[in-house]
Amino acid sequence: MDTSRDHFAAITTPAGSVVVVPFLTEQQAADVAAQYGPPTEPLPPRVEAAEGQKDCVPCEGKGHWYEKVETTTPSGATVVTQKRVNCRPCRGTGKLPA
Repeated sequence: MDTSRDHFAAITTPAGSVVVVPFLTEQQAADVAAQYGPPTEPLPPRVEAAEGQKDCVPCEGKGHWYEKVETTTPSGATVVTQKRVNCRPCRGTGKLPA
């Protein structure tokens, strides 16, 4: 069996979904990891509600949430991804009038 292409790379999108690229060589997997690895910069701090505003309850002040989506492939495998859902009550801002 040819083991030269037995590596894979998993890339997490900004929305939280994971894309898996199979059948890579070790060098290709390392290149993908170097290019699409986790961000080195920290996330910005959460903005507190200004006077006259309160945090949105459905999204907990984030402006969005993630829902699990399961898809079945023709071969019978199940692929689970996270789908970002923008909050409608606060229109994605995470803040509501008080």
